[in-house]
Amino acid sequence: MYVSVDCVLFGYDKELSIFLIRRTNPYFKNKWSLPGSIIFEDESLESAAERTIYELLGLSGVKMKQVQAFGDPGRTFNKPRILTVAYLCLLDRSKHNLEVKVKNRTFISQTNEEEIILEGRWFPAIQISNLPQDHSEIARFSLNFLKESFKGGSTGLALLPDKFQIKELQKLYESIFCTNYDPSNFRKKMIKEHQLVEWKNDTIQGRGKKTKFYSLPRIPSKSI
Repeated sequence: MYVSVDCVLFGYDKELSIFLIRRTNPYFKNKWSLPGSIIFEDESLESAAERTIYELLGLSGVKMKQVQAFGDPGRTFNKPRILTVAYLCLLDRSKHNLEVKVKNRTFISQTNEEEIILEGRWFPAIQISNLPQDHSEIARFSLNFLKESFKGGSTGLALLPDKFQIKELQKLYESIFCTNYDPSNFRKKMIKEHQLVEWKNDTIQGRGKKTKFYSLPRIPSKSI
């Protein structure tokens, strides 16, 4: 039996999206799938997830959190059994042109064979289905994991720039929870719930009204 990691990378740009890749790995037959990798014997799960994100997508310093292990005996069909551990990864899409970055990216797999990332693409997170193996299940579970994280902390705010407007935060919430919020009540609740810090000298003047920017009280660490 082998152990692998699968990285569920969410980004936000007007809607919540998930990043999928097509690769020359025979396990996936060029189908859209989650970025993943078998772990090496001398590395931890988190190190394997960080390596996978770097090797396959060229990213480093991505905020991530372990979600859950998936080990159904039939998840890899007739191939050697692989237990996988999913990692939730959050990315501010405004900082990365990821689709261009990964196209035709090459790396050496654990079998010392050259693999190619044929392409990568953002897809609406709520529409994911028909992915190979159990990747659809992993993606849906990770989306629910992300939703739950909003109720107990500020994890999901890593999807936004370091400084953001309340209306941007509201649109993020509405995209994830598929509901509408009253702007006034939402603003009060978010400032209190996340202890948001207002940037006094960083406003936009427009139509006689200032647009305020906020941030978390401290920069979140790499692990979320």
